Amino acid sequence: MWEFFDRQVVLTCDDTLWCQAQEEFVRVGITNYQKFTGLAIDGNQILGPHQSFSASERKILIDFYESGAQRLLHLEDDCVFREMGHVEQALSELPDDWDVLYFGANLLLWNQDPPAPERYSEHLFRVRAAWTTHCVAYNRKCVPFILERQPGFSEQMFDNALSDMLPELNAYIVAPMVAYQRPHVSAIWGTADDYTPIFEASDERLK
Repeated sequence: MWEFFDRQVVLTCDDTLWCQAQEEFVRVGITNYQKFTGLAIDGNQILGPHQSFSASERKILIDFYESGAQRLLHLEDDCVFREMGHVEQALSELPDDWDVLYFGANLLLWNQDPPAPERYSEHLFRVRAAWTTHCVAYNRKCVPFILERQPGFSEQMFDNALSDMLPELNAYIVAPMVAYQRPHVSAIWGTADDYTPIFEASDERLK
């Protein structure tokens, strides 16, 4: 089923997580991926963790678009998979004009009041707000739209900015979610984070 994506890229900046990620990908049959080490420098500018993340996401999308590939599976090194028996069916339910597909996401957005996901098919919901990019797919046609609207690296985190674009994109999420994030010390926040309760609560919105 992963061959549906003719380009697969893993963003990493942590050796331990990278080792764990490779084991996880073997477990679920993801084999044809490329490693992308997070950018620390953009030109002559040294980037902080937030800026590095946003700059890395932009470079991954640019490389994808310039490669001529049609469908990108973007992974991060803290991605862990759950039950996946419905993934192939979910992919078959995608409309031809899809733009973004989340395999897992924060649909709570903490203190915000995001629009509710809307059921599209048996295993897909339409989403107009979603955070996290640990396991997300892009259709080639939406990349120029995203790149043109991405704010400066210090203005807004990439996943937050992408969420703001979703009302204008054909964005979906697989239901039930199949990808959570591994609890670990965040390179961005510098804290030990466990987002499992957020993913579990977000998954409840897909019922």
